[in-house]
Amino acid sequence: MSNEAIARFLGPLMAAHLYWWSEAIFRPAKVSRKLKLHRPLAMGTLPRVKKREGLGPSLSTMYREPVYLREIPEHYPLVEDFDSIAPLYESAVLPFSGPIFSDMLTLLKPYLNTRIRILDPSCGPGTEAIKLAQTFPECEVIAADLSRGMVDYTASRAGDLSLTNMAFFQSDVGDPNPLFENYFDVIFCELSFHHYPDAEAAIKGFKRCLRPDGVLIIGDPGPEWFNRLAKRFSDIADPGFIKHRTGAEFQTLCEAASFSSFFWVESLPGIGISVAQA
Repeated sequence: MSNEAIARFLGPLMAAHLYWWSEAIFRPAKVSRKLKLHRPLAMGTLPRVKKREGLGPSLSTMYREPVYLREIPEHYPLVEDFDSIAPLYESAVLPFSGPIFSDMLTLLKPYLNTRIRILDPSCGPGTEAIKLAQTFPECEVIAADLSRGMVDYTASRAGDLSLTNMAFFQSDVGDPNPLFENYFDVIFCELSFHHYPDAEAAIKGFKRCLRPDGVLIIGDPGPEWFNRLAKRFSDIADPGFIKHRTGAEFQTLCEAASFSSFFWVESLPGIGISVAQA
């Protein structure tokens, strides 16, 4: 059986596995955490909350249609599969990604001041970006992705919902659009970092996109035990998979990019959330 055929077979299997993990692993862990029977593994200190009003919408007022790359990067084949699966991707991943989004939002809320600008650098089908835009209508949310198909799908969904506080960009995390430089108060990156071919360039790109004291939050598989467990399956079934990283690896990346503070927590079994301040 070819790798392509294996991948087609494992697509539904991956969705089923993600659903099982959410129900059998995430749900009991959340109950245990609520009852204070479990204290998650953590490292570092959460960034200091600095209350300030954001600069307000700008890109969302100038660009009502998706903005595309003029030149396609050499590593675009890593995301080509996502161009064709955008409508199906959300239903496959949502049972797994939903609890992670909730935990990320809990950590992020203290930093979400009025009129801030939020970047989702790998928005996929737009699930999280649209939720952020709906939850915080006074904020601006920029949904970006290297996959043109994902950008188009997200823009279409947002249009159907009449969301006016969003803009949509095809963008490479390692080489961000010049319009993004020093623009954002928050970067929200969920279940995407393991697809990035150049982690150092991505983190440095995030740093360039943030205003001083801006906050980066990344939710991704992270504990070493989960990374070893998931690698072989991810190599075959996850389009564009590169590598899962531990909390210590994320800390090294953020420190090398001159982020001023770093925090990491295993919020759910197998999932780490990193929070860094520019």
